Amino acid sequence: MSSESKRYFVKFDNVSDAALIESVGGKVRHDYANMPELLSAELTEEQVNLLNQNPAIKSINSVSAGRGSSQSMDWGYSKTKVDSYYRQIYTGKNVKIGMVDSGIEVHEDLPYVSGWIDYINDYTYQYDDQGHGTFGAGIISGQDNTVGYIGVAPDVQLYGAKVLDNTNFGWVDDFVAGIDWCISQSVHIINLPLSTADGDYDQDLVDACRRAYNAGIIVVSCSGNGTYSSETKTWSNVGISTVQCPASDYSCVAVGATTTANARASFSDYGDGLDVVAPGEYVVSCDESSYGGYKVASGTSYAAAYVTGHLACLKEKYPSYSRSQLVNKLLNNCLNLGDSYQYGYGLVQAEPLGNFLENEPSVTSRIDAGFNLDWTSIPYTEYYYLYYKKAGDVSWTRKTALTSQYTAENLAYGYAYSFYVEAYRRYLNNGDTYSILIATSNTQIATVNPCPPTLSLVSKTDNSITVQVDLVSGIAEGDVVYISPSGDQSSIETSPGGQVTFTGLTSGIEYTLHAKSWVTGGDGSRVYSLANGPSIYVTPGIARPSDFCWTTPKNQGDPATNLTDDEWNALCAKINDFREYKSYADSSFTAAITGNTFYASQFNQARNAILPMSGAGLPVTKVGVSGVVNPSDADDVRASDLNALVSCLNAIL
Repeated sequence: MSSESKRYFVKFDNVSDAALIESVGGKVRHDYANMPELLSAELTEEQVNLLNQNPAIKSINSVSAGRGSSQSMDWGYSKTKVDSYYRQIYTGKNVKIGMVDSGIEVHEDLPYVSGWIDYINDYTYQYDDQGHGTFGAGIISGQDNTVGYIGVAPDVQLYGAKVLDNTNFGWVDDFVAGIDWCISQSVHIINLPLSTADGDYDQDLVDACRRAYNAGIIVVSCSGNGTYSSETKTWSNVGISTVQCPASDYSCVAVGATTTANARASFSDYGDGLDVVAPGEYVVSCDESSYGGYKVASGTSYAAAYVTGHLACLKEKYPSYSRSQLVNKLLNNCLNLGDSYQYGYGLVQAEPLGNFLENEPSVTSRIDAGFNLDWTSIPYTEYYYLYYKKAGDVSWTRKTALTSQYTAENLAYGYAYSFYVEAYRRYLNNGDTYSILIATSNTQIATVNPCPPTLSLVSKTDNSITVQVDLVSGIAEGDVVYISPSGDQSSIETSPGGQVTFTGLTSGIEYTLHAKSWVTGGDGSRVYSLANGPSIYVTPGIARPSDFCWTTPKNQGDPATNLTDDEWNALCAKINDFREYKSYADSSFTAAITGNTFYASQFNQARNAILPMSGAGLPVTKVGVSGVVNPSDADDVRASDLNALVSCLNAIL
């Protein structure tokens, strides 16, 4: 029996026990933090047999070989770009990407890694001695600077787990360790551009991907580049109708490669389980040369990098979305290329920015010959263009706005105007500044209306109200005044402005008055102001005599203690109601009324109707108004004063 050590996955019934491995002379390679029942170890066949006899061990499986899926680096390729203005808005900010690959070289066109681990050589610094990972990192996060090529999501944070050696070869237990480490780093997306070496299904690798899936992490993997020979360590470079492991599992987004003509690349594997395709042939990106250099390459690995970048942009745009929501967004945005067996949902696409919300821009308020406009603010916009034109005109007027509000002034009354808005952002490319159109709003139409007039009370009687109409100077040609008691409405038109009198009204009822102005529109019809002027509220009543005063000993006719207009109107309205009782006698209150008799309790109601002067009730001998005039009883209204008051009222009525 061979004594050569090999790599094995050891799965326990419960929590893994490294001491048990060491007790038989084995060496633990990985103890997975997010898969506590699993570890990998270097064991001889004798040690495997011993461990299999332990009831704590569930299974022991040999570790498969694996490798990245890139093809040779000496082909001639052409560049494939991401949509420019989308990338200038959404750049993967605050999105964490785990790169489980051959490493990430320090490069002038790449960000430094935010986290690093090396399962091949155990180096503490970032590097890439093969180039596969660096090339994919350039596609994802090539910096928006003056050199090289811009990645799909240049502002992401990269976390590098080196699991492939300098021949692009690795072991699946290291792959699992890289995935496990990424889960512990709380990354949002894992770029996993590799597969099992011979395309065999590996349950432990799939389980690791499912752990990431259950943690809400998106795992992006490649469909594979044909078949691989473990003996010759070469790829056939001819795509087969089988998606490789682990991309074939539901836990992964399986990505195939397309050519510049949007056809399936000849090397790209396809079939059931393929989700999307992306540029993977003649791709330009960073090479592994220290701090610089670029090259062309092909492979489904690089198509997976494109998808990872697009998902990072979607994560930035929809930060609260779940894993499933983001993947569904990605799939729904794809360009359908035909047969799903060959292309899945289609070619990955940046999400269309599209129009603003419906009914934008909207009129928030009206001014003299214009509008105040508002529309939805678009993220990362530096300025807006507002376009408007009058009905019948051919050319548009363009105005610049730095915010999502604008005041359109000096427009023509009575004409309909069309409006729409464009949002722009500037960006620098090779030293030149460009303006990028982000989005265009829907077109809205609004008519320029005159400003409403204002009203003021001139006079009133018991059955009429006269108001003054004031138009905004130089705008309206005429106006209409509306009066509405108890929900009814009538109107009188004036031209232009002046006084309006409503007659035949009811004393004691409050009336509401408002007005609209109008101009002659562009088609000859009348255009009214959409808003009413400030309303006024008036209660008709008997006009108060200018010489009427309380005849108490205190005031001696002093006008300063007279009833107010509202008090006077309230009292007169009540007295009108009481006059119908003149024919009735009141034994306690008769002679003083000079023949116009009514009940004392009813007169008390009249007095109490003057709210500021209401008291405790009408005494038999005198009416007290001390709460208003003076607390002293000597200044109360006596019977004689009351007689004089009632006589005066009767004379007026």
